[in-house]
Amino acid sequence: MARSVNDRSARQILALLQQFLGGIHPRDFSVRLWDGTTWEAEAGRDARFTVVLKHPGALRRMLWAADELTVSEAYLYDDVDVEGNIVELIATADRLVVGPMGLTDRIRYARALLSLPA
Repeated sequence: MARSVNDRSARQILALLQQFLGGIHPRDFSVRLWDGTTWEAEAGRDARFTVVLKHPGALRRMLWAADELTVSEAYLYDDVDVEGNIVELIATADRLVVGPMGLTDRIRYARALLSLPA
């Protein structure tokens, strides 16, 4: 459940996160946006970690050419932060990247990222 979606960018990013990560079960992590909007862990689950996006362009910058370097740079340049167990974040990320995406999924993903604030 999301709390406090106040601005357009926050709504857009939250919708994208729910589209791409909403099918993860159990989703035992949360995401907090720069405006305080929070996408809580799945009902009945405690969040093992919280990913904090510090500005509207953070998600696009981090995921456009996503690899270990861009994700690390997003953390080092203070675009994102992690509260809680960072080892669990890495394990969850590894679980998400299980194989190559099909062309249709890559196009959908790219369109969604391009629609985000830069």
